[in-house]
Amino acid sequence: MLIKSVSYRSLKVPALWPRYTHSTVVQRSSGDQGVGLGKFADREKAAEDQWARQDDAEKLKAFRHKIEEEHVKTEKIRDKVEDLKKKHKK
Repeated sequence: MLIKSVSYRSLKVPALWPRYTHSTVVQRSSGDQGVGLGKFADREKAAEDQWARQDDAEKLKAFRHKIEEEHVKTEKIRDKVEDLKKKHKK
């Protein structure tokens, strides 16, 4: 399939200009499955997957640390409540 390309320089509205997050952009037609990209595409996908897993692991580690901090705070508050209940009963 042929892909019609639009010259973004001809567009006058800045909202329609493309916003890319990566330096490389692969334009594919609906039937194209990346055939011909070969080992480079596989390596690139593997690198992105590794980065995503590492980033997720770091976020999970930080989240678990935050949960542990909150758990400690909750235990301290429970202890204070129990102390207050004991003092109130006396």
